[in-house]
Amino acid sequence: MDFKKHFSTITDPRDERKITHLLTDIIGLSVIATIAGCEGYEDIEYFGKEKESWLRTYRELPNGIPSHDTIEKDHGQIRGAHLLCYQRFTVCR
Repeated sequence: MDFKKHFSTITDPRDERKITHLLTDIIGLSVIATIAGCEGYEDIEYFGKEKESWLRTYRELPNGIPSHDTIEKDHGQIRGAHLLCYQRFTVCR
């Protein structure tokens, strides 16, 4: 199953005028960082900055790694849909 295709089913609730990071990049970073053992938004940001060059082989990241505040805010907006999509993605693996 293609990651980007699978998670593109989540409707992006963010204000288009304020979007700096692709939603699929935030979700992708979060999933990868969580699998790597990260336990919070600051851990996810730190992981992203440490692994940015590697992550760019899988994610677009046109504006770099989002801050932990951005990751937390965006997660809060998509929480239910993200969780369901993540569960389906991991079950399909």
